[in-house]
Amino acid sequence: MTQTRKEFVLKWMTLVVSTLALLATCLRDPIALTLRATVIEVLHQELAGYETVAAAQARWQKQQDATSQLLNRCEQERAATRDLSAANQASAIALLQLSNRLSVLETRLDLLLQPREPAPPARTRGVGPK
Repeated sequence: MTQTRKEFVLKWMTLVVSTLALLATCLRDPIALTLRATVIEVLHQELAGYETVAAAQARWQKQQDATSQLLNRCEQERAATRDLSAANQASAIALLQLSNRLSVLETRLDLLLQPREPAPPARTRGVGPK
């Protein structure tokens, strides 16, 4: 009996293993498709959290534009300041020259307005009372 029992178990085991293999083969594609869809969905969700290359380039370009605008404004302000400084320097030189000329005129006027001392009488030789 043990021999018959072994054969019986062997036949049933072969049938069960074959059925399980057939069942796994039949269910493999739907399970794989479901898992693939799930994996793709999770991958899309993860990738959505990251910045795309186009968005990174756009952000970089925006930052570069802002930087170049700032540099242009600084250059314009520097040029305006340089022009103003040159004008102020020219004005300062003109005012210094005017001040020097006024000082010279004032000195000359002071010399002209000073009371003159009478000139000492001229001595004549041999002429005049002794």
